[in-house]
This record gives sequence, structure tokens and C-alpha cells, in this order.
Amino acid sequence: AGLALGLQEVSAEEQARRQTVRQGQSLLDSLEGLRHSLLTGRVPLEVLSTLEARLKQQRSLTADPRLIALMDDIELRAAVELAKLERARK
Repeated sequence: AGLALGLQEVSAEEQARRQTVRQGQSLLDSLEGLRHSLLTGRVPLEVLSTLEARLKQQRSLTADPRLIALMDDIELRAAVELAKLERARK
């Protein structure tokens, strides 16, 4: 029974790790979209919205202070770009 429980724990840990990797990849994809938009000089609202949603989702799943600080920096950059978009629309 102890071996089976140990295997279940490893399996659950592995599943959690894989989920975190998938979510991290999704966040990186959003950042790549933002980078591309910044390079072309046009940041679509949907790029910022997608990034914001992915940041919120990832933030709720992590306790790593370095990752949280990085997400704070990304969120600030997205907020700046959103403010620029809003100002340009006026």
C-alpha cells in the first residue's frame, strides 16, 4: 500500500508540474504576442487582455516570490501599454 501511495504522490506531483509548465508556456506565448506587437508599433487590446487573464491564472497557482515579481513587472508593462491605447483612442 505504501508503494502505491508513493506512486500516486509522484504521479500527482508530475501532473501538477506538467500543468504548471503548460500554463507557463501559455504565458510565454502571450508575452511573445506582446513583444511582436510592440515591435510592430501596434498593440491590439486582445493581446493585452489575453496576457492579463493568463497572468491572473498563473499568479493564483504560484508561491514563488521571483515568479510573482516577474509577473508584477509584466503586468505593469501591460498596464502601461493599455493606458497608451486608451489615450490614443481619445
